[in-house]
Amino acid sequence: MRLKIALYTCLLATAGISTLSHGQNLIDNLLGTNTPAFYYPEEKDSLWLINRLPPKTESYLRIPSVASFSLANGYGLPKPVAQAFHEQYPEVAKQIAKDFSQANALLLAYLKASSPVEVAIQNAISSRPQLILSAEFADAKATLEELKQNHKIQLRSVDDNQGQIRLANVPLVGEYLVQGNRITVMLSTQKMKMDWQWAMQDAANNIDHNSILAQAKSNNTRTLIWQKNLARLSAMLTYDKPFTKPLQISQIQGIGILTQQTPDLYRAKLAIDMPNVGLRELFPVEPQPITLTSYGEPDFVLLYTLPTVEQATKILRLFDKDYDAIKQSVAQKYHIDLDLLLKAISGQHILLSDDFGKIIASPKAKLAAWEAVIDAYKKNNQILVDETDKFGIRHVAYKITFPEQQKNPANLAFLKAMMPVPQEIYFKVEGDYLLQASLPQPLIARQQSVENHSLSEYFKKAGIDPKRSSFAFLTNVKNLSMQHYYQNLSYLQLLSNYTGKAVNLSDYPAVSSLKLPASEWLSFQINNAQNEPLNFTLTSPHNLMDWSYKGNTTTVIASVGILAAIAIPAYQDYVVRTQVANIYTQTQSLRDTVVKTGKLPVFKQYPEAFLPFFSNGYMQNKTIWLKLAATQQTPKVLEDHWLALTRTELGKWNCNFYQRPGGTPIYQRFLPNNCQ
Repeated sequence: MRLKIALYTCLLATAGISTLSHGQNLIDNLLGTNTPAFYYPEEKDSLWLINRLPPKTESYLRIPSVASFSLANGYGLPKPVAQAFHEQYPEVAKQIAKDFSQANALLLAYLKASSPVEVAIQNAISSRPQLILSAEFADAKATLEELKQNHKIQLRSVDDNQGQIRLANVPLVGEYLVQGNRITVMLSTQKMKMDWQWAMQDAANNIDHNSILAQAKSNNTRTLIWQKNLARLSAMLTYDKPFTKPLQISQIQGIGILTQQTPDLYRAKLAIDMPNVGLRELFPVEPQPITLTSYGEPDFVLLYTLPTVEQATKILRLFDKDYDAIKQSVAQKYHIDLDLLLKAISGQHILLSDDFGKIIASPKAKLAAWEAVIDAYKKNNQILVDETDKFGIRHVAYKITFPEQQKNPANLAFLKAMMPVPQEIYFKVEGDYLLQASLPQPLIARQQSVENHSLSEYFKKAGIDPKRSSFAFLTNVKNLSMQHYYQNLSYLQLLSNYTGKAVNLSDYPAVSSLKLPASEWLSFQINNAQNEPLNFTLTSPHNLMDWSYKGNTTTVIASVGILAAIAIPAYQDYVVRTQVANIYTQTQSLRDTVVKTGKLPVFKQYPEAFLPFFSNGYMQNKTIWLKLAATQQTPKVLEDHWLALTRTELGKWNCNFYQRPGGTPIYQRFLPNNCQ
């Protein structure tokens, strides 16, 4: 039981309680009053699915533009590397793009959509739940023809404008409707018994269509997801944990997700609308103005609020029913009152790393609480406390001396876990703050310098309001870029050693000569202000990794050259495996015939059963032998080779390639995963 307290210190970093009222309109909170005019390519007028949705619509998703999505433009590489790859290996890049596109006809059609893609979930008592998808295309009929080529999608036309649709291996049936170039698909399930199915609510609780439409259009939102009617979310939850039910997650009224984009910024926000109970109590807010200053561009800033003694006690009791007994035992045995520690570390704090080093800033009023903690340690005969005061900086050192540590090492671990600060700590009061550091240099440097910048300016740039945030984190992308640059040079050396291709790293410049941005920020925040939904927001530059390579084309080209030396052979194998998997799929009818009749059609009598993939075929000793024809779909390396298919007693098929029947199996690396 004693060692449980080690978890409490960690818990305090995220726990807290605040007095909040029920959230206001979720969409208003997502978009906010200060939302910039986010950009996306101009869209054509459309029928707007949201205008035609039936009652009982419980979720809605809108992606206004697909122009930002591209399959062939990066493969996960940083943008400059991808561009260099296109320039150096255009044929490989073109083939990759082609293969990716052919692999998913539905996504290909989606990329051709000329209007927002809209998705909704509709649930009425009188009918099955439905998933509705709708979008406009440059050519609806051509899009349908492309979809028909995908073996995972089955389309059956009733007339030119409507038909049935089924998805392979998915228990969904549905209909599609064509109106001009707009295609709307309605899918439903035969199976009503779903633990996660949306709650049935009366019409008054449906989505406010007009609000969504007006907000989405006026704010140029790239992606907007609105989910409501979650009153029966508790059906998804299990209460086997003692703290799950008190968190009252089942009282969530709605969830909204928003992503927005400008040429220089991505922002993603998750908003949770629920009363002032449970989950929201874990994120306290203390609306303190920020007056702390930074020296030079900060590397990172972390603002967080920890709960008061009363709030923390409630939460700790929530997570551990033995908390009061542990608290009493600690006080008796170690002469440490947990409430003293909680009081010292409660409230709003700032962790700052700037040109002078790392510090923790707490409200100046916390000095009295820390004095009480130090006095308590002095009275504990198991801890030695040494204090000095130099240059206006107070130094406090702790040393554990109790003899029981030799008999019971767990006691030592326990007491270390109880320490809210390092064993060496330096204090200094500066303005409104009590500053703490593990070294004296950051504090000495601060009192000797006059150049500084207000942290509130950096919060403002990142769109963070400290008075509404229980947690906010900012990191300087410039410094991230420096790290990425050196990490990639190390990776380049690794690739050089691996491939045997010599690379002289001394030819590449130091990071100081790169054209990195003067300041660029990545931020994350948790806002839990009164009368607003709880929301989590991530804001980042348009492409973090771009900054790692700007101004250094030589590194990019060298990296791509070595990457290609490794990637192209692997890519060629991937292409062959993809073609072989397609060929194996084409043998389905032949395999089905053998399973049902025990015989294989005679090639000379029924060549159409084999062509165009196979130029010959026969069956011997329960093995199907198929000779691969020279076609565009056949890999050059396998032309005129034999594919042997053998069915096991368990009904699984085994595959092998042979140069001739009866020889030794070859090219096993090309075999598909489902037939080896």
